[in-house]
Amino acid sequence: MSYEDFTVISVILNIIEFSVNLVSWLISCFVCIQIIHYMYSHRALNQEKLAMILCLNIYFVIFILMMTRIRIQIDVFKGDLFGYNPDSIYCQFMGYAVIVLASNLYYSFVNQVCS
Repeated sequence: MSYEDFTVISVILNIIEFSVNLVSWLISCFVCIQIIHYMYSHRALNQEKLAMILCLNIYFVIFILMMTRIRIQIDVFKGDLFGYNPDSIYCQFMGYAVIVLASNLYYSFVNQVCS
């Protein structure tokens, strides 16, 4: 396979991953808005409020994680098409941010189970 074939394949995979991340971002945004609306429009017991706040925490972390991944996908797409440098400090920081957000998502689930 030539370099052009790898470029076409990587662009197609980036578009697919970008669309999946975008759909996940939109779903988490919608769920966050619905949880906030439910919390303010209904009177709930303290235990229900705690469950809602924990769910909101999880979906908010997913929202931030998907937003970060979408930004990384845009940078990867620019790198594939225009030769953007992936070894910059910004790209390294974004890679570490994804790891931190993924571990935060894990601990959000652990927090919800323990509560």
